[in-house]
Amino acid sequence: MAFRFGWTQLVLLRASAIGGIALACGQYTLRVVGVGPVAHASTAQLVSAAAIIVATGANIVGARSGAMIVRQFVALVGLALVALLLGGSHGGSVAHFATSAPVTVSGFGLALVSVLWAYDGWGDVSFAGGKVKDPQRTLPKAIIGGTLAAIVAYVLVNTGYVYVLSLPTVANSPLVAADTMTTADRSTGCASP
Repeated sequence: MAFRFGWTQLVLLRASAIGGIALACGQYTLRVVGVGPVAHASTAQLVSAAAIIVATGANIVGARSGAMIVRQFVALVGLALVALLLGGSHGGSVAHFATSAPVTVSGFGLALVSVLWAYDGWGDVSFAGGKVKDPQRTLPKAIIGGTLAAIVAYVLVNTGYVYVLSLPTVANSPLVAADTMTTADRSTGCASP
């Protein structure tokens, strides 16, 4: 079973997750530089592939270089989330929370997959159990603390999205964070790609 699990992780689960994350990275990268990711889907895929190659290369060079890149990107994502929460407070409306979007079974399922994916990291912590000092004490703290931090971040960010865009707009947005910041920038008079 462990052998099958390992190959399933390698060939299917991790590869799919890395591809999905890289595709979002490619799409948002294009949006940041002012290129429409939907109209230039193949370019977004090339940027995504380049991101995977760079990350793979850094990890082949050594775990420290890979960890350094991860730390830098986590810091950038954290800063982007703070900017989203602070910048998104402009141009929003509490009235957006009174709007609703139609709920379908397939839409609910897709939303649930996205939510579960946001919390996927809690299980990954246990993979490092053999390399952690005092894992009986450290791992539960990391899993519980990480899950609580993800809940707080997820709720705050999604509240910000709905505050700025409204629920129907969030439901139909392919790049909700970018659309939120674009809307917030317009309301403050800032230029945005």
